[in-house]
Amino acid sequence: MPPITQYAALSDLAVAGIAASAISGFTSDQQNAALVNASRLLDDYLANKFKLPLLAIDASLTRATCIIAAYDLMVSRGYNPSAGGDPLIEKRYREIIGIPPHQLGWADLVANGKITPAGIVDSSPDAASGRPASRPAVVSSSQRGFAGRPGTSTDSNSFTGRFTTD
Repeated sequence: MPPITQYAALSDLAVAGIAASAISGFTSDQQNAALVNASRLLDDYLANKFKLPLLAIDASLTRATCIIAAYDLMVSRGYNPSAGGDPLIEKRYREIIGIPPHQLGWADLVANGKITPAGIVDSSPDAASGRPASRPAVVSSSQRGFAGRPGTSTDSNSFTGRFTTD
């Protein structure tokens, strides 16, 4: 499988991002550049959870890419968030990116492991669909002597309980 570096195509932009009539003033090169830039932005989030480049993606990543690209295109053109459908452009963008530092977006939830898009396959050697490359490291050692209360065993001076040492 070849690696995927752009998570949406021009044809996806009008389906998952914004109406074709809204971006008709932009050239195909400008629209494609917005998709590439949106893909790179999402890489910043995905790299926390997956080994890049990705080998397969799912519709949620394509949708997120299109929403970010649509927002970037509209901002570069200039728009009025209080007119017509424009508030939805920003609302959808904020659903993906969030409103730092208080509200996490979809990308933050993916980066923090709260959401794992099912169709993503990363480039780790044992990659599987929907399973991130990174796994949490679990390190354990013997107990540190956190014992029960005094006198809970037959000897009134000893400490026993669930948290006694080896």
